[in-house]
Amino acid sequence: MPQSVKLSDELIKSAKQDAEAADRSVAGQIEHWAKLGRGIEPFLQGASVTPIKTGAALTGAAALQARAAVMGAVRRFVDSDDQSAIAERLAGLPKPQYESDPTDPERIVQVGEDGRRERGRLINRRFVPG
Repeated sequence: MPQSVKLSDELIKSAKQDAEAADRSVAGQIEHWAKLGRGIEPFLQGASVTPIKTGAALTGAAALQARAAVMGAVRRFVDSDDQSAIAERLAGLPKPQYESDPTDPERIVQVGEDGRRERGRLINRRFVPG
């Protein structure tokens, strides 16, 4: 059930910019970020989270450290021995789901509740088969 949530103007502005580029709604972009954060948070270490959360403009060695921390977390996530738990977590996400079409970079694949796969495109934020 949808709920209203107060968010900073800065977050909304960033979400609008990224949503346009990704052909998502603002709410869809924020949900996308939240899912990414939830998925990778267990693999981050305390000190590496602070610069990410603050969105601080890091430079020099601090920027390299933050980038290395994030890349390390992504590597630990991808290389996790518990691939079945990751697969279960992804399978538990709401349907339909979308993924890139490996045969055509201009298209996506919609995976329905029943597992049926259909190729298409996003046009005006809507999936169009074909």
